[in-house]
Amino acid sequence: MKIVWLGGWAMAPQWIESRVKERFRQHDHVIVYPGEYWENYLPTDADVYVGHSLGAFLLLRHAEHLPSEAQLILLAPFCDFRAESLLGGRVHVVQIKLLLRMLNSDTLAAVNDFYQRSGIQFDCKRSLPYSKEDLLWGIRQLCEMSVSEVGFKRVQQAIIGSEDKLLDPERIQKYCPSMEIIAGAGHSMEDLLPFIGLGVTDSV
Repeated sequence: MKIVWLGGWAMAPQWIESRVKERFRQHDHVIVYPGEYWENYLPTDADVYVGHSLGAFLLLRHAEHLPSEAQLILLAPFCDFRAESLLGGRVHVVQIKLLLRMLNSDTLAAVNDFYQRSGIQFDCKRSLPYSKEDLLWGIRQLCEMSVSEVGFKRVQQAIIGSEDKLLDPERIQKYCPSMEIIAGAGHSMEDLLPFIGLGVTDSV
């Protein structure tokens, strides 16, 4: 089975690849990061498309263009990241714009600050997860864009953590009643991977 993973904002593709290959060894994996030209790197012959956070947001926006027979699985999904939109996001526009300014002045520090505030156990000590330009593009999507909840009709599985610091699980569940809220889990992709219904090969 071929699985495409569209990662969350500032999550290194190499980190995602190591986690999913370890957990789902029996499948073939393609890792795509959420940069400006992400659609150009999205295979059209995959069996499953998995998006996390910003990646889930982009896949929701792109859902009608995915192969009709493919599964769509979303981790920590949302229709609008901005708290002001009252669609499940907990981050205010002023905070997102502050992150944009930080990215322009000290990109590495801004990315690590985001990890800390989001409760993501990851850090970039010496290098960015991908280009500054694509990091800026991703934050602009969160600051300016929203998607219709209609896209959730295309989803086979949606998962979110009850302790997500960036999203309101109960509010988002109103737009996707089948979404699973995982007790004790946060926003991190690593918290949600064990609950994906793909089948797991035990590590040795």
